[in-house]
Amino acid sequence: MVRFDEIIYKKLTDAGVEIAKDVSARTLSTFGSGGFVDYVVYPKNAEEVLTCVSAFEFKHVLGGGSNVLISDNGLNAVLSMKKLKGYAFDGDILRASAGEYLPLLSKAAYERELSGLEFACGIPATVGGAVKMNAGAFGKEMAGVLKSVTLLKNGEIVSTTPTELKMRYRDGRIGSAIVIEAELKLTSREKEKIEYEMRENDAARRRSQPKEPSLGSVFKRTGATAPAVYIQGCGLKGVRIGGAAVSGVHSNFIINMGGATSRDYLRLVDKIKNEVRARYAVELEEEFVFLRD
Repeated sequence: MVRFDEIIYKKLTDAGVEIAKDVSARTLSTFGSGGFVDYVVYPKNAEEVLTCVSAFEFKHVLGGGSNVLISDNGLNAVLSMKKLKGYAFDGDILRASAGEYLPLLSKAAYERELSGLEFACGIPATVGGAVKMNAGAFGKEMAGVLKSVTLLKNGEIVSTTPTELKMRYRDGRIGSAIVIEAELKLTSREKEKIEYEMRENDAARRRSQPKEPSLGSVFKRTGATAPAVYIQGCGLKGVRIGGAAVSGVHSNFIINMGGATSRDYLRLVDKIKNEVRARYAVELEEEFVFLRD
């Protein structure tokens, strides 16, 4: 495997690209685990993204890291889209760069009396990550508001739609492409009604989700039954391996109780899957992504 090295580092930094060395993965994933990343590359616009992928074939692309578990062995190189910023409204259309934070856009839409992102007010994700995983909550998802998405695919900038992508539950179906920008179609609504829905969503999250570091939901919903029902039915709520534990608030969350490793998280995932399979003959599917070289 070709590795990112000092030659590539110099080539990109000479081109003005920001790169950080020896970055702890704990700062890149909301679970707060993982080893060190040799190089984290931060393009700030589409041109720099093109420059980066022309110089090196990145295996790992990150947004906010809210559903990404990083190996305890660390990684060689990561392309982080967090600094690809910028958004603008054109009537009821919102165009946002991949690195924009979803809750910030939800609030900005509310200020303009535009509806459609109320579900996203508490999702700790960037636009790029949210499109890639078709993030959703409270029965709504990105595919429902996404008008088009600009991607870097096979070395070219292309535009496509949710229909063309055939987006599905928790899968934006973009493959190895990189999100550059998303165009969202919103609708006019009374500001008070938007605010009420956002408050209700926020209150529901605080009631039902843990405060400790996590990656959000561990498993995708299987049919009509929520994974938490199976997990709790196996008596796994509160079960702990190392620093990782099944949340006592919501059993489809694995939380970092302090000093958890990615291996702790994965061992707990395996335990849950094995026990649910044995008891219910149900195969749970992971919602998070595990990054390793």
